[in-house]
Amino acid sequence: MESPEKEVRCALQEVLDLYDIKLDEPATEIQEEERFGDYSEIISKTQDQLDDLSEKAEEIYQRIGMNKEELESYASNPNNFTKEQWEALERVRAACETYKRAAITQVTGPPSAEKKPSPKRKRKEKQRFAKKKNWIPL
Repeated sequence: MESPEKEVRCALQEVLDLYDIKLDEPATEIQEEERFGDYSEIISKTQDQLDDLSEKAEEIYQRIGMNKEELESYASNPNNFTKEQWEALERVRAACETYKRAAITQVTGPPSAEKKPSPKRKRKEKQRFAKKKNWIPL
C-alpha cells in the first residue's frame, strides 16, 4: 500500500494530466531525518511552500476568472465535469482526507479507543439558613 502522501501526489498528477497541466518543479519533500529534527527549520520550509502554493492558487483564480468560493461551488457539482474528471477529483479528495487523517495521527498519536468519562463532581448543597418547622418561605 502506498503512503498517503504518494496517494495524494498520484491522484493530483492524474487530474493535472487530464487537463494537460505541467508543473514547473515538484515540491521538495522533507527528508526523513529532518522530520524529527529542528522544527523551526521544518516550519519555515513548510511556510515557504504554503506561500508558494497560495501564489499559484491566486494565479489559477485569475486565469479562470473565479474567486475561491465560486471555484469551490463549481468543483462540488458533478454536472460540471465528465465522469472521468469527476472520478479523478473524488480520488484526490479521498487521498487528501486519508493524508490528513494520517498526518493528524502522526502529530497527535493514535486515537485512544478507551475514553474515560470526565468525573462528575458532587454538588454540595449550601444551606443559607436553618429551616424552621412550619416556616413560610417568602
